[in-house]
Amino acid sequence: MSRRHFSTSAVLKKLLKWKLNGTTEEISWVKTSVESRIDHVPALAKKATKAIIEGNPHETRQRDGTIDPYHASGIILSKSDRRLTLFYVYENGLVRFSKDKYNVGDDDVGESSRATSAFKTGMTWQMNSDNTCALWWDGSKWQEGQWSKEYAKWTAFWNGEWYAWE
Repeated sequence: MSRRHFSTSAVLKKLLKWKLNGTTEEISWVKTSVESRIDHVPALAKKATKAIIEGNPHETRQRDGTIDPYHASGIILSKSDRRLTLFYVYENGLVRFSKDKYNVGDDDVGESSRATSAFKTGMTWQMNSDNTCALWWDGSKWQEGQWSKEYAKWTAFWNGEWYAWE
């Protein structure tokens, strides 16, 4: 009789106890992205047991006038309700934590980073009349692009995909 060996670690995923604070929209993508990202951060995975999603996903205008793209935010907590870090989750699966020590292993984070590692190209871009914002053509009208500090390029989220002006 032969024995079959398998690894239980391949099927164990971090499952957090979730609380919604003022959230009225469908946010399963937030939970999936955060739990997937935590799986790749051992220091956080050991401590995190709960999470709170604060409000509905939204865009945020920064002080410099740029727009932080549509995202959800919340708090990761320990078993004793100690705040471990804040999280910010974008529609493309990118998850960022407020404590830099948890933003590790970005090159190997599974599904959550695969969506962010490659921008699509081929979109029509131009600068606005005063050269302060990139515009992209959606097929019927010009839309304002979003400056990504992280990638140092103009980006656009369209039809479920991220595009960059290369």
